[in-house]
Amino acid sequence: MDGMTSPQDRKTAEAFAQSWNHRKLVKFAVSGGAAAVFNVALLYVFVRWFGVWYLSASVFTFVLSVFAHFALQKLWVFVNRDTERVHLQFLKFGALALVNLSLNTLGLYALVGLLAVNYLLAQACLRVVLAIMNYFSYELFVFVRNAEHGTAS
Repeated sequence: MDGMTSPQDRKTAEAFAQSWNHRKLVKFAVSGGAAAVFNVALLYVFVRWFGVWYLSASVFTFVLSVFAHFALQKLWVFVNRDTERVHLQFLKFGALALVNLSLNTLGLYALVGLLAVNYLLAQACLRVVLAIMNYFSYELFVFVRNAEHGTAS
């Protein structure tokens, strides 16, 4: 059966197996936790102190956290020092951030607007769900190792 596996399937399986590096998972959790605290704290400040509508504040804080999060993921979690393709990595990261922004905003609206969940609790729960999806997206799509150069592409 293994003879039937394509080189791309094997490459994807190897990347998936490598993604279960415990040290990297801990670093991802720490950086994700820091980003989540940053995001929720900013959300609180914008809603409570500045009176910004919770959905607008959520969008704004989400965008702000993308820049810091990219740097943490690239340089600390995935230890990727490649500067040649940083623009492509950031475009991919940004595209995923837009998907996350959409899911986050829709989820926040559903939880707060429709189910009357507290906006801070809703945001924290959404961050956990999105973090799990992001780990594999970053590993398999954004900071993919280039076998030829040993760097991420």
